[in-house]
Amino acid sequence: MKKLKQIRKNMGLNMEDFGELLGVCESTISLYERGERGPTHKKLLEIIDVLGVEPNDIIDYEEKDNGKSWIKNQFRWRNNSNG
Repeated sequence: MKKLKQIRKNMGLNMEDFGELLGVCESTISLYERGERGPTHKKLLEIIDVLGVEPNDIIDYEEKDNGKSWIKNQFRWRNNSNG
């Protein structure tokens, strides 16, 4: 979610403040932004809501072989409350 960092910074939020808004620690935000960890489905929806953006604004897409299927494996669509 490398776009996340740019959007967060453009909004004047540091990682600590952004983490507080989402209920996660600064290190979790860092992991999201580096693409080392993906948020849960629930947390992704919270990120979108807090930033007031569309999903396409923060999700890193890449074309697959057929050019019709996108989304990186970094997202884990789990239904738990952990970031």
